[in-house]
Amino acid sequence: MEIMQKTNTNKNKKAYGRSKKRAAGMNDVKDGVMTPQVESEVFAYLEGLRAAISTGRLGAYMRDAWGLARHQVKDLLKKAYASHVIDANGNYVVPVEPEFFEGTLLKMDPEASLFLVKTDAGETIKVRSQGRLDFIPGDRVVLEPRVGDEGDDVKGLLVGLAHRRFTWVCRPTQTYEGLVMAPVKNKESGFVLFVPEALEGQVSDMRATYAVDVEDQLPADYTRADIANDTWLNKTEMPTLVAVRLMQTKGNSADRELEIAAVEHLIPIDFSPESLKESEALPDKVQAKDRRGREDLRDLPFVTIDGEDSRDFDDAVWAEKREDGSWRLLVAIADVSHYVKPGSALERDVQSRCTSVYFPTSVVPMLPEKLSNGLCSLNPKVDRLAMVADIPVSKNGVIDEKGATFYKAVIKSAARLTYTRVANVLNGATPEEEPLEGRRAEIQTLYGLYLALRRQRTRRFALDFETEETAAVFNDQGDIIDFKVREHNDAHRLIEEMMLAANVCAAKFVMAHHRDTLYRIHDQPDEERVFELRKGLAPFGITLTDMSPEAIAQVIEENRDQPTVQTMILRTMARAEYSPENIGHFGLQYEHYAHFTSPIRRYPDLLLHRVIKGILSRRKYHPELELEESRFHLSRHTERVRESEAERNRVKDKAGRERPVDPDRPIWQELGMMCSVAERRADDATRDVMNYLQCEWMVKHRRERFEASVTGVIDAGVFVRLEGKSIEGFVHVSKLGQGEWFQRDGNRFVGEYGTTMELGDTVLVRSEEVDLEKRRMSFVIDRKLTSVHGDDVKTRTRTEKPRREKRRQEPVMITPPETDFGWLSQEEAHEKARRWAKSVGATSAKRFMDAVADAWDTMESDERSIAYQLVAYVETWEVARKKGTRVPPLFDKDEPLVREAPEEAPRPKKTVTAKPSRVAAAPKPLSKAEAKALKQKRLDEKRRQKAQRRQGKRKPRR
Repeated sequence: MEIMQKTNTNKNKKAYGRSKKRAAGMNDVKDGVMTPQVESEVFAYLEGLRAAISTGRLGAYMRDAWGLARHQVKDLLKKAYASHVIDANGNYVVPVEPEFFEGTLLKMDPEASLFLVKTDAGETIKVRSQGRLDFIPGDRVVLEPRVGDEGDDVKGLLVGLAHRRFTWVCRPTQTYEGLVMAPVKNKESGFVLFVPEALEGQVSDMRATYAVDVEDQLPADYTRADIANDTWLNKTEMPTLVAVRLMQTKGNSADRELEIAAVEHLIPIDFSPESLKESEALPDKVQAKDRRGREDLRDLPFVTIDGEDSRDFDDAVWAEKREDGSWRLLVAIADVSHYVKPGSALERDVQSRCTSVYFPTSVVPMLPEKLSNGLCSLNPKVDRLAMVADIPVSKNGVIDEKGATFYKAVIKSAARLTYTRVANVLNGATPEEEPLEGRRAEIQTLYGLYLALRRQRTRRFALDFETEETAAVFNDQGDIIDFKVREHNDAHRLIEEMMLAANVCAAKFVMAHHRDTLYRIHDQPDEERVFELRKGLAPFGITLTDMSPEAIAQVIEENRDQPTVQTMILRTMARAEYSPENIGHFGLQYEHYAHFTSPIRRYPDLLLHRVIKGILSRRKYHPELELEESRFHLSRHTERVRESEAERNRVKDKAGRERPVDPDRPIWQELGMMCSVAERRADDATRDVMNYLQCEWMVKHRRERFEASVTGVIDAGVFVRLEGKSIEGFVHVSKLGQGEWFQRDGNRFVGEYGTTMELGDTVLVRSEEVDLEKRRMSFVIDRKLTSVHGDDVKTRTRTEKPRREKRRQEPVMITPPETDFGWLSQEEAHEKARRWAKSVGATSAKRFMDAVADAWDTMESDERSIAYQLVAYVETWEVARKKGTRVPPLFDKDEPLVREAPEEAPRPKKTVTAKPSRVAAAPKPLSKAEAKALKQKRLDEKRRQKAQRRQGKRKPRR
């Protein structure tokens, strides 16, 4: 052993001597000191490595290539790889710069302690964290690609925060040792916020929902150790300790809910100080310099027609009838682009909103109040700047799109009129009853033009739906007292036709000059929705041969008195969007259409004004993205808007169309996505607030009964809408009729005693449960009033029992048709249903149906189709299970089909002495006469015992 050690030592000495000699012969190394040139060459070589390399091989190469000594190699490696990893074999792992990517944090998987992240490519992946717990759903996070353990599907490591979602909504539940536990409102996220003790006093009501601002930095005296060992914490939820600030809430519940809805949907409420400063610096009225270069139309009696509660007026109209019977229509629109300049702070705030959001009691405007209600609003009797569309219309109502002109002007509105006052005049009100500020002649001229335009609308088969819009009624204290259906009269239609004419002419004007803008596009409905519509129209006796505009318009016209039919057709239509790719407008039957008439409340209209101004000045408008990180990417609608845009481009590419190459096209596409997402976001927020107000009102009217109509049918039950209030709710299949078993058959339910419940039926309902948190309400059907087929309905109250036959028949089992499963096989449907049941915590078919019904309102069309197929499969599976058929287990509580007994040693058999059985033999069946005699004998015995009890209660006579 000693000899071997000596030999190795001599070897090392010789090798060191040789390397020292070689190093002495190199000009770049003097006296063992590394020169900057050699050091830079070595570092360049090390940076070029892309694999792990052993220390010996790396040192040998460096000694041979540069003549370095061992101690120099060692010092150089320490300097170069001070922060790098050495693997188990002692090799230097040469780092490769990871390809980081970003995504949006969705929720927490509490079972596996993983985060679910939606990548920008649209894929939902599982990632691990480096121990940080200060992320919340909606954050933009930085990810590093990673591969999980064997059998794991982890695809990334969460390494940092890219963009904080600054607001969230939570409900405090309890306090514990200086912290307020506040789970976030999204029940699927699995996150809990903890509010420090300094804010505990602000949580005045633990039942209230609060909006919070999340700060990036945690307080120094609060760490994860404060909550790591708390036994009271729900271990199924991942705690998130962050510093939050409760937002100020308003007085009543309705106002507070408006603010929370805005925060929950990421709608900016407050304007930045810079934009407010810019708006305050603007003049209070139109200056003389602003009128230069504009047409002076102040002598024309323009009028504005809006609702009674409107405060901003962005459109005014005037028309004249010529001698040949044709018309000249002037549509004046507020010139917002004159005050909101690209690159300004106002532009950044406007781009972050993209639209105004209107709630029942308030509004979140796109522009500051000085602009929206003042300088840009076409108020009466004051000068205002406007963009005017000068449109010639033939006597038959045909719009001369090529002859339409656009120019800048200054106008003075002659009167501010309302829909109700104008409708009264159109319905025959006398000048004494409604003077209309001396503008009756102008209104009659506009009405004549409207009738001509309306005839052309009918001839081109534009879809004209008669939908109901709900309006909330409040008292002086701001509490909700009732709901009503908002009236839609000829005054509304008159203004709509004038605005349509201006919009279609503006789109044509831009196309004629080969410029890009955001068109308002509306695609044809897909085949899947058309198939569902045909099935829904079948109970009404309506056969839709094709989805041509002629066929749809005819069905709408013939069923004006059927709101259910109108709603079904409307839900079948695709959603309108904004895009620079013009594919036309299917609903209005226009080949080109763009929004021009509402720049005060819509950003696409403002962009179109800038494009038209660029054409008039012979310049080209180049759009810009003012937001470095658009918050629209955090919206759940972003992916769907991008998918529809990609599908549109893919179809056009297959068609072989050539598009002009424009460097601004990507920016136009991004702006179109932002405006489409903002519109959907605003609709969701408005609907959320209205649903809350409806639930709040229904809580006070639980004992009342309402007449309602059936508007939708799913496997779990039916949707109903209250007549005259447009309030929608759900009736579970178990609440369709007491004591009667129902089974779905297409778009109706069939009861075991012949009762039917289908689309369009009128029923009497009462409230069963109201969930203010989820904005949902469920009803119970008391009785059926009328049938969709017009047949007489034999009704009974819920307390009455149906007359049964002598022998009760087994209910008829109606299995769902094969087409309901679509492209899903039985195995795929089973696997999807099992995964979904696990994700929602459903342990039975009933809970599965309830989960589908709860999530139905938030689903898109394709999600509803999949859910419908899965419900149909679960229903078939449940029927088979009840019949005793051997089916694969679906829910976690199901026992396995075959239970294998454990292998055990055979037990010795016991010798048992046979004993006489004490169990009597089965009696012989009685004849009818014997059974009757036995029954009479028992009856006599009961009478005798009853008489004895009565005799014992009597008091003896004195």
